[in-house]
Amino acid sequence: MDELVVTWISDEEFWELMEQMKSANEETFECISQAMWLSQQTDSLYGIYRSAVLMPALCTVIEDGPCSIEANMIWVHPSYRRQGLGRALIEQLKITKAENFLPGSELFWQALGF
Repeated sequence: MDELVVTWISDEEFWELMEQMKSANEETFECISQAMWLSQQTDSLYGIYRSAVLMPALCTVIEDGPCSIEANMIWVHPSYRRQGLGRALIEQLKITKAENFLPGSELFWQALGF
């Protein structure tokens, strides 16, 4: 499998992901697009690349002290789940806390020890 690289994403990449999210699930898009927009404005929105291709996955974070980073939201397009994208976001961003899990994601978080 190709290496996954997590990085801050640009405005153009942000809007590309927004379109992918909207096409995946209109209801999910409406619920979290505001949080994503705010995160983009504060440089706390990260995407993930595989072989120089932006994957349909993202993470917003909140720095909660010098040694604690909280996942505010993680989203992976349904067609790309179970490929390690969410885990890579958590591991590479060194996320130590997560709360308010999106419905249906509880088992993912439990598997990662949250």
